[in-house]
Amino acid sequence: MRANRTETKSSRGWSLGILLAALLGAAGLTGCAGYALGPTNHRVSGERSVQVNPFRNTTIEPRLTAEVGNALRKALQQDGTFRLETRDEGDILVTGTLVKLDRSYLSLNPQDVISPRDYRVSLTARIVATERGTGKVLVDREVVGYTTVRVGSDVNSAEIRSIPLIAEVLARRATSVLVDGDW
Repeated sequence: MRANRTETKSSRGWSLGILLAALLGAAGLTGCAGYALGPTNHRVSGERSVQVNPFRNTTIEPRLTAEVGNALRKALQQDGTFRLETRDEGDILVTGTLVKLDRSYLSLNPQDVISPRDYRVSLTARIVATERGTGKVLVDREVVGYTTVRVGSDVNSAEIRSIPLIAEVLARRATSVLVDGDW
C-alpha cells in the first residue's frame, strides 16, 4: 500500500512538471509573437545600399567625427537592412552635422557639495539621408546620444573616455531612424 502511494505522488509530480513546462513553453511562444525576422521596414535585407559620408563637426571636440562615422557604419552593418558602401555608389547618402556636445551634472560629491560626481555627456547630431538618384531627402532630424560619466580627479579625461560610448548610442539611434523610416 505504501509503495502505491509513492507512485501516485511521483506520478502527480511528473504530471505537474509536464503541465508547468507546457505552460511556460506556451507563454514563451506568445512572448515572441510580435518578433519579425529580418528588416523591420518590410523590405528585403540588402536590397538598398547606404553610404555614410563624414559628418561636419561644429562642436569644440575634434575627435568626434571619426568616432561617430565608424560607430554608424558598424551599427548599419550589424543591422543588416542596408548594404554598406564605402565608395560613391550608395543608393542612400547619409550625411550629418555634429551640432552640440553637452555636459550636465547629475549628482554631487557627498564630501564636497560644489563638485559634481556624475555627469551626463550628450552629443546631438542632425542626420540627413538623401536618395542618390532623385535627390529626395528621406530623413532630416536630430538624434541624441548620451552616457553617464563618473568623474574622478580629471573631468576632461573622463569625458574623452566617454566619447566612444556616446558615439555608439548615437549610432544605434540613428540606425533606428534610418531603418524604421516610413519612406
